[in-house]
Amino acid sequence: MNQFGSSLCLAIAFTLLLVLPSSARAAKKVDDGYRPISSDDVYNSGKNARVLYMQAQMAMRNHDLERAVKLSKRAVEVDPDDMDARVAYGEALYKKYLALKGSEASQPALYNECVKTWLVIHRSVVGLESDESYKGISIPLANKFFADDNRGILAKKRLESLCGRLPKFWETNNRYLKKVLKPESHVEGSVIGSDSAVLTPSGRRDSQ
Repeated sequence: MNQFGSSLCLAIAFTLLLVLPSSARAAKKVDDGYRPISSDDVYNSGKNARVLYMQAQMAMRNHDLERAVKLSKRAVEVDPDDMDARVAYGEALYKKYLALKGSEASQPALYNECVKTWLVIHRSVVGLESDESYKGISIPLANKFFADDNRGILAKKRLESLCGRLPKFWETNNRYLKKVLKPESHVEGSVIGSDSAVLTPSGRRDSQ
């Protein structure tokens, strides 16, 4: 019995000697590669559309319109299909336009960019529902299957406030914009998510 017990103890000890070093090495390997995620990692990232969107929302709450416009525009550039980011961009532009309305700073370029952004949202030119329309014209309610009702309602309100009317059902995006946009002395940059046409997402052309 004593001999059997001694043999069993030796076997257990030998097994522990084999297992423990490998476990310790595995644990050490995991520990060596681990680095906690800090707030700086999250909020200093300029390549995460959702983080940029949240930063833009915070800037809006703090009434920092310049920062809200900058951050939400960057969010749209990072992810053109993120409709939440695009709504935040449109709202930041709209608030800035109202704040500067009547002054020299309220230039046509700001108004025009705001109108284009809200038209993209209203006509669902980007996002899951973007394939349901052609040049902004679609079967009634077809592009509303994926669309968010709150976004659509807000887009209508903003376009009516800015332009006085919504685009007619048969009116293409470019024809509508020709009628409502203000002339600019010069043009800088390009519309987010477009190729050569005003509202066409990347990779498509919307000829007049």
